[in-house]
Amino acid sequence: MIDTTDVLIVGAGPVGLMLAAELKRDRVNVRLIDAHEERTFFVKALGVTARTLEIFEDLGIVREAIDAGVWLTGAETFQDGAPVFSAQFPREGMPYGALSLAQFETERVLEAALARHGGHVEYGATLVDFAESGDAIDARIQHADGELRTLRCRWLVGCDGARSTVRRHLNGRRAGGGIRRTCAAARGSPRARSPYARRLYRR
Repeated sequence: MIDTTDVLIVGAGPVGLMLAAELKRDRVNVRLIDAHEERTFFVKALGVTARTLEIFEDLGIVREAIDAGVWLTGAETFQDGAPVFSAQFPREGMPYGALSLAQFETERVLEAALARHGGHVEYGATLVDFAESGDAIDARIQHADGELRTLRCRWLVGCDGARSTVRRHLNGRRAGGGIRRTCAAARGSPRARSPYARRLYRR
């Protein structure tokens, strides 16, 4: 017998986790799979906007997110040691400011919210392919034990990033292009004499 669900979400990054948590909160039958064996600690994004924090508040996780992050007051860009761009992040008249929150912390908070609503991430489960079957979709999933199983769903949602298996099988194109850039991310309380460093990390 084929397993069934209303919604199958592929990819347990911030987007997939948020969608799964909201659907579970609305009592929708949803499955969330991710090809990784466990949640990773790779950071692709740091900034969380005030609007996102309002959504987190509605989901009941804003305090956890704030406690795990650092408030930002501005940004400075340097080239060859000289400042070339400066921006301040306004706070007046807004319920929240701009929060720096590592992606793995965002995922941790969202995964905990998903669990509180009775859901979980099926790690080590990789979408192989899928095909329409009447008014449903049959998705073939390879699990961590190597077994290949079919899951029938009404909706298939691809949240699996730039190399999306869902997009590839739909022959969809990804808008935009890649940027070759070397970056470094650090978190701490700087002791540098630079006024820029002190201003950026002021709480």
